Amino acid sequence: MNAKTKVMLETGGYKTYKVHMLAFNEKNVIREVDIPAWENSGKSSDELLEVIFTTGQNHNQPKNIESVSVGDVIELPTDKCPNESTSNPFSRQLWIVAGCSFERITEAEFLSYQLTEQYHRRGHDVRGRLLAKPMPKVLFDAI
Repeated sequence: MNAKTKVMLETGGYKTYKVHMLAFNEKNVIREVDIPAWENSGKSSDELLEVIFTTGQNHNQPKNIESVSVGDVIELPTDKCPNESTSNPFSRQLWIVAGCSFERITEAEFLSYQLTEQYHRRGHDVRGRLLAKPMPKVLFDAI
């Protein structure tokens, strides 16, 4: 944790988390979700992911971008991942938002998922499993 983040957390500031908005975007659009210090400390990875997902809804934190959805990927720095080894060269964990949970994915799966055409990503996770019923292509193309 850098000094600026530490000061912000100690003074009741915010920690910003990145969410890769891949469910509805062709390009790698990132939504920054700001979590208050009191919501950020002492939580497990699962609890923190739930807070990021909930806070990333436009009715909680309005932004000019879609809300965090199934198929988006949340990035957690390893200082927020209690059981993470220090051998992770990216210093992050990646979690895809599934239908009722979050699934950890590898850097390789993330890169592959980013390169997949957006229509084929929609409703499926990085392993090709159905996350939610996808919109028919005819309706998708009409949007």
